[in-house]
Amino acid sequence: MPMSLDVVFLSYNRKDDLLVNIKNTLQSSYVSDEIIYVIDNASTDGTPEELKQFKILHEQIQMIFLDHNSGVSCGRNAGYRHGEADLILSLDDDAWFDPKYWQAAIKYFEEDVRLGVLGLKVIQTSSGKEQTPDAVRGEELANYHGAGHIIRRSALEAAGYMDGRCHFGGEELDLSMRMRGKGFTVRFAPELIVMHNNFARPGKEGMGRRLKWAYSYGLVLRKNLPARKAIVLLARRWLGAFYSYRKKDLPIYIVRSFWATAKGFINGAKSYESIGLEAENFYANPKLQPEFGNIPLLRKLFGRL
Repeated sequence: MPMSLDVVFLSYNRKDDLLVNIKNTLQSSYVSDEIIYVIDNASTDGTPEELKQFKILHEQIQMIFLDHNSGVSCGRNAGYRHGEADLILSLDDDAWFDPKYWQAAIKYFEEDVRLGVLGLKVIQTSSGKEQTPDAVRGEELANYHGAGHIIRRSALEAAGYMDGRCHFGGEELDLSMRMRGKGFTVRFAPELIVMHNNFARPGKEGMGRRLKWAYSYGLVLRKNLPARKAIVLLARRWLGAFYSYRKKDLPIYIVRSFWATAKGFINGAKSYESIGLEAENFYANPKLQPEFGNIPLLRKLFGRL
C-alpha cells in the first residue's frame, strides 16, 4: 500500500505568498486526496479572514487558528498532531514544493525504513541562491532546512515532537539529533526543489531573530549533549557568527547573544537527555553539513584564506 502524505503550512503575516502557494498546490494535477493543514500563528495582516473565505471552496483544507504567535515549533506541532498520514510535508507560508516531486520524495521513505526526515533543496526565489548545503543525493545531514522538508510520522512520534521552547531557530537541529538517537537518519534529496520567497529582516526585528537563534542553539546543544561537548560547539558557533554581523552593531550583539546563549544552555541542562554515544560521535564530525559549530575555528579560518 502506498505511503500517505499530509501537507502542513505554517503561516504568520505572509498572506499573499501563502494563498498563492496553496492555490498552486490545489490546482496541480498531481494532488489527489492529500489533506492540507494551514496553521496560522495569530497573523495580523488579514490572513485568517482570507483563509476562512478560501476554505468555503476547498474542503480538503483544514485550518487551525492559534490565539497568539506561539513560534515555529509549537505552530508546526499543532499541524503535525492533527494529521494521520504516514508522512508530513512541512512548508513555510513563503515556500513552494511542486506536487510533481511528491511521489519521488515518498519513494525515498519506501526504500529506506530508517529515514526520519528528507531534506529538500531550498532555493531563494528572487536571487536563485541555494540555501541548503552542497550535498549529494542521499547524503546524511546534520539537520534539514525548515522551509521545506518531509517527516516520517512514526519517527517523529518515536523521537518526540518539536521542543516548544525553540520559538525561532534550532528546532530542526534538535529534532534531527533526537531522531538520530532513536536510530533514524536525515538525508538530502538535491533533485527535489523548494522555492523559498524569504527576505532578510533588518534592524530590531533582525536582531531579535538572531537572539532567538542564540538562545535556541544554547538550549538544543546542551539538552542533547554533555556539557563539555556542547560548550565547544557553542563557542565555535558564537565566535563564527561575528564574521557575518554588521560592525556597528557587533559590541551589543556580542553581549546580548552571549547571555541568550547562556540562558538557553542553562535551560537545556535542566532537560538533558543523552542521545547516545553513536549520535554524539556523528555530530562531532567536522565534515557534517550544514555547519553548527562542528568545524574547528582554525580549519574554518584557513578555509577562508
